[in-house]
Formats: sequence, structure tokens, C-alpha cells
Amino acid sequence: MNKKYVESVDVIDVEVLDIQGITAVITIEIKGKKLNCFISEFHNKEYFKGESCVVLLSLMTTKLEKISSEDKSITPTEHFEAHCTLSGEIKEFFPIVHKYYKHEENIWYEKEQPSYKHGIVDCGIFVAVEIRKDSDLKVGDYIVAEGRLDASKVQEENL
Repeated sequence: MNKKYVESVDVIDVEVLDIQGITAVITIEIKGKKLNCFISEFHNKEYFKGESCVVLLSLMTTKLEKISSEDKSITPTEHFEAHCTLSGEIKEFFPIVHKYYKHEENIWYEKEQPSYKHGIVDCGIFVAVEIRKDSDLKVGDYIVAEGRLDASKVQEENL
């Protein structure tokens, strides 16, 4: 992932969702907007109220369509806490790569997601939007998408 697509945010609030401390919802402030983001690996990369950090924002889409207007916006949805609706321009595509651990071999390995890719969308901020690989969307297209907004903390040394 290109470092120009990560965002600096301020963490406003942190709410751990489960007893094991694996998932959480954080409230961030970014460029004057407050958004709620889902965190799926809270125990590995903790977030603290009041901290500033660099994150990659991604959207697990529940709705996606190409639009003709050149609107750029992102707003929280009313029906789910860490969901939002965004509209903007696709700037670039990247494969979605997941890291896995093989206990029996004591190694980490990466595997590309077979059905989806990330389209980096400029909606006033950069968000990696989950798009089907067989989609006819291309760089320069404008889309509207809805889904769960995830944040993943990026280590400074990886920038």
C-alpha cells in the first residue's frame, strides 16, 4: 500500500466490544470530521484515547455503484455504529493481501484475496474500498459505497 493513502487521525474515544479485547470501535477525528471505525485486531494494535496515529482506512462494502456526479464526501450512517456512506473518485487499485500464521511450521505467510481488490477512493480522505475483481470499475470512475469502516494502525517504520 502506498504511503500517500494513509491518514493521520486523532483518537477521540475507544470502546472495546468483547471480553477478550479483540474487537473495538474507535471514534476518530480526521480533517474536521468525526467517524466511528471498527478495529478487528485491537489486542495486537491498541488505540488510546487522545493519541494521534497514522491509519489505513478501509470499507467492507455492503453497497457499491458507479455514479455520474463528481461528489466527494463521507458521512456516518444512522443504522450501524461503525458504518458510513462515501462518494468519490477511484485513484488506484491494490490487491487485498491477508497475513496468516501456520502454527505447525511457525511461519507467517501472505495470501491474496481471490474475489476482491481495494480501490483507493478519494472522498475528501483516502479510503480503500472493497471492490469485486470482476467489476468493470476503473481509475477515474466516481462511486458511492456504503459499509463498515475499518481502521488499521500503520507503524511509522513502514511508511
